[in-house]
Amino acid sequence: MGLLFILSGLLIVLLYTALTATILRIMEEDERDFRRKYINTRKSVVYQKLCPK
Repeated sequence: MGLLFILSGLLIVLLYTALTATILRIMEEDERDFRRKYINTRKSVVYQKLCPK
C-alpha cells in the first residue's frame, strides 16, 4: 500500500514537471509575439487618444 502511494506520487510529480516545462516553453514563445502585439496596441491606443477622429 505504501509503495503504491509513493509510486503514484512520483508519477504525479513527473507529469506536473513535464506539464510545467511545456507550458513555460509555450509561454516563452508566445511572450515575444505578445510583447510585439501589446506594444503595437499601446501605440494605437495612445494615438487614438491623441488624434480622435
